[in-house]
Amino acid sequence: RGHKAVLLHAAMQGMFPPFCKEGASPDGVRDVYRGNFVDCTFGRGGHSREILSRLAGSATLRAYDIDTWAEPRARILEAEDPRFVFTLAPFGDIAEQLNGV
Repeated sequence: RGHKAVLLHAAMQGMFPPFCKEGASPDGVRDVYRGNFVDCTFGRGGHSREILSRLAGSATLRAYDIDTWAEPRARILEAEDPRFVFTLAPFGDIAEQLNGV
């Protein structure tokens, strides 16, 4: 049985500030955004995949999760998309992890 990301579309509505808009996707279907973004609870990666689909080539997405079962899926996504970086750590450590980014 498939997994469906909870509140996916609602989360995306508030995710991207207007000043980060870079233009439209190549197919013209949606806007794309520049900047650095964070997914604090990677889980199965549904939100991360959706975020990446809305990012410009120069943008980045860093994701965190403390659950080791999330790591294999995250590593696959890292291999598929160079804009994505996963860290196996609690989001409470985010300030330390993002220092200098």
